[in-house]
Amino acid sequence: DQNHAAAIKLLAEASVAAPTTQPAPPPSVSAQASSASLQLTAAGLLDAAWRGQTKSVQAALASGIPVDTRDASGNTPLTLAATPGQVPVLEILGAAGAAINAVNALGQTPLHLTVSKRRAAATDFLIAHKASVNAADAKGETPFTLAVQGCDAGPLSKMIAAGGNLASTLPNGVP
Repeated sequence: DQNHAAAIKLLAEASVAAPTTQPAPPPSVSAQASSASLQLTAAGLLDAAWRGQTKSVQAALASGIPVDTRDASGNTPLTLAATPGQVPVLEILGAAGAAINAVNALGQTPLHLTVSKRRAAATDFLIAHKASVNAADAKGETPFTLAVQGCDAGPLSKMIAAGGNLASTLPNGVP
């Protein structure tokens, strides 16, 4: 497709070969919870962020729940909103001072997850808000590496402009 061809062209221009490893799966959120069960609790904020429920997120924050509260896997509301691409929630959490580069138990930032899930609008939001394109997770992968692996031209050009480290996409960082 055109996106794949554009990504290959960007990589060729940068003289980089795309690695073949796959990104780690995103965090999970309880599929059992319903919107009626959301409460003004940390767990309610996390669930509302995942589901894109802006009013519940705003109410939870207004009640004093910390914007960077974490689930058992170390995910913040911003991380959970980023994974399915809930941009309106990302905007609310960003305005409330959420840590844009918060890492979960796997060392993944929200940008790792938006790139691996190909959430273009959420990826654009995070890059525009200075998310680190070179932050390495526990496996040594960076959001930039994941974009290269996915041959995704959209975020690649923005990540190069944001300082994406081409050497980080190569085995052992060697050209």
